[in-house]
Parts: sequence; C-alpha cells; structure tokens
Amino acid sequence: MPLSRRSVHIAGALGALAPLAVTQLALAPNASAATDPRNNDWGQTADQIAAEIAAQADETPAVVAAVRTVTNAQHQVTTLTAAQSQAKKKLNAAKKVKGPAHKARVAKAAKRLKATTTALRNATTALAQAQSALAAARTAARANAADGHFVPVDGTWTGALASYQIEGQTEPMQVRIVVSNGHVSAVDVPVYQHLGDSGQFNALALPTLITRALAAHDTAQVAGVSGASLTSLSFRQSLQSALIQAGFPL
Repeated sequence: MPLSRRSVHIAGALGALAPLAVTQLALAPNASAATDPRNNDWGQTADQIAAEIAAQADETPAVVAAVRTVTNAQHQVTTLTAAQSQAKKKLNAAKKVKGPAHKARVAKAAKRLKATTTALRNATTALAQAQSALAAARTAARANAADGHFVPVDGTWTGALASYQIEGQTEPMQVRIVVSNGHVSAVDVPVYQHLGDSGQFNALALPTLITRALAAHDTAQVAGVSGASLTSLSFRQSLQSALIQAGFPL
C-alpha cells in the first residue's frame, strides 16, 4: 500500500534516529504477562525457587521410575534382612539339637543362611546402585527444570544495535525495554532510520511491532509486519538482546 504524503511528513518530523514508543503504555504493567505460563520467579526467595525446581524434577517420569526402583530395592533389603535374621536363629537352634540328624540339620541351616546372606549382599548392592541412579536422575531433572526458571531484574534495558541492508545502506535498529514487577511494561525504539524508503516502512511498522512486543509475554516472539520484514527481523533481534540482559530466557 503506497504511503500518503501525511505519513511521509510524520516520519520526517520525527528527527534523525528519533525514539519511537507507545507512550500511553509506558511504565504500565503488562496485563498479558499475568498469563505467562513460564516460571517467572520474580519476587521469590532462592529457597522458594529451589523448592519449585525440586518439586518439578520429582514429577518427571525418569525420577518417578528411579524412586520406584529404589523403593522396591529397599523392600527387598528389608525382606532379606529379616530372612537372614531368621536363618541365623534356625542355625543356632539346629546346633543345639543333638541326635542322628544333627550334622544334616546344621548343614542345611548353614546353607540357607549362606544363601540368604549372599542374596542380601546382592540386594544391598542393587539398592546402592538404584540410589545412585536416582541421584543422577534428580540432578538431570533439576537442571532441566532450572532452565525454565528465571528472575528478571527490574529496570531499563537497551538491546544490542541491530542492522539491515537496503540498497547498499546499513540501517540501524535498537530496542529498549522497561521491566517492572518482573515483566516488560514499556518498549521503545531509541535508534532507527527515519529517512527514505526505510524510514517510511519504519514509521508504519514500528508502532505495531511495539504493541505486539508488549503483548508477547516477555518474549521476542513478535509477529512481523507484512511488507516490513527487515524492520521486523532487526526489531526482534534487538528486543531479544534486551530481554536477555534483563534476565529473561532465550
């Protein structure tokens, strides 16, 4: 769609590399951030975050299966410990009973005790291995869970300077965000090209990109503006850099 003279005039009036922002949303809490499904831990203590991570890790299939294996191994050790104790009692009782079958009874009881002791030793080894496997599973699961947790830092963060090429010219783009109460509350563009064809596209696309960024749940997942793909890409790149600096995940 061709630009009107009014649109070009407005773009030119912004001044060289002038900041562009949706001022009515500046410093206002991002209402859509409340529905953010990710684990934004802003305002939580380290212990609270650790407890959440541990709880999430213990719900993973690998940890659940490892816990079941440990439980079964513990039951086996408990059962065999009782069996070993019983075998010892029977051996002692057999030794006390004299008679023609004395040696046979003692030998049988001793054999049973030996077998039970061997089984208990094997079960104890299996339990130790199961416990080690559980510890490893928990460590891996907690590391994976921790990747989804983050604590953003309130303040103003400026993204890296992005750029794109138009007819051999390098056009700059830089996004700045304000983080309040752990969420993005304002977005503006302190650096962008306002002259020429690129400036015309920017004047039309940037307000939409800013609005979409405020509704993007603290991410750089901002849909591009049709006909302004280069502006959209550079905007997202600089926005993501600002988010990372503020402590949001990739």
